[in-house]
Amino acid sequence: MKEGVQFQPLYIGIDVSKLTLEVSCINADGVNRHQQFENNKTGFKHLQRWLCSLEGFSYAQALFCLEHTGIYTRQLIDFLLLQGARVWRESALHLKRSLGLTRVKSDKVDAYRIARYAMVNREVAKLITPSNVTLQRLKDLHSSKARLTKVFSPLRCPSVNCNA
Repeated sequence: MKEGVQFQPLYIGIDVSKLTLEVSCINADGVNRHQQFENNKTGFKHLQRWLCSLEGFSYAQALFCLEHTGIYTRQLIDFLLLQGARVWRESALHLKRSLGLTRVKSDKVDAYRIARYAMVNREVAKLITPSNVTLQRLKDLHSSKARLTKVFSPLRCPSVNCNA
């Protein structure tokens, strides 16, 4: 579902890894602020405290953009949606192609580039809705069931000739 986003006072780019969140905020004047947090509930609380200290911040008026990194983004997305944030998850390949050739590669720079991408491309933002999160959980449960079925199948019928 495409939902364009109007001008926001803050564009927040988050580079998500297994252990850390690199967060970069660009305000309407182009001023960039950066901070690193742990990718866990304690880190989310520190992130919230830091965001609330920023001038003019509110979850409803900020646009959060993050690279889709699979399971590492799940808890963060759940946390942000509970706060009423506008969250946009973009594919890594699309972000990489939109940035063109880059020489510097660091998480801090990536977070800034994601925030800048959100600011420039806000009209094409595809916001995540809570129903998407529920659907994702159902998909996860289905995948877990399939993996467990595959693992337990040989245990039910240990002999080689059982399938014949």
